[in-house]
Amino acid sequence: IKVIDHIDKGIRQLAFDVSWESKQLISDPYSGFFEYTDFYHLSHLYKKDIKKALLIGLGGASIPKSFERYFPDVELTVVEIDPIARRKVGIHLHAAER
Repeated sequence: IKVIDHIDKGIRQLAFDVSWESKQLISDPYSGFFEYTDFYHLSHLYKKDIKKALLIGLGGASIPKSFERYFPDVELTVVEIDPIARRKVGIHLHAAER
């Protein structure tokens, strides 16, 4: 697991083995680069009063950070089996455990 800062582009990337897992702006750790992360907000179109959500896999933490910013009252449980991924993502991508 590697975290690489591209200072010239203002981007931080997370890589698992040989594949890129996540990107974010260094200046805005809540930013996401991949459109699919925005699709998780569609759940509020179907159910406006979401109280709890379960996310399987942490990845680069784009989705939990987005929920934390836009839906702070939603109790989000994230399950990640890789302790190294949890530690690296928490330290480098500003994903706090609550």
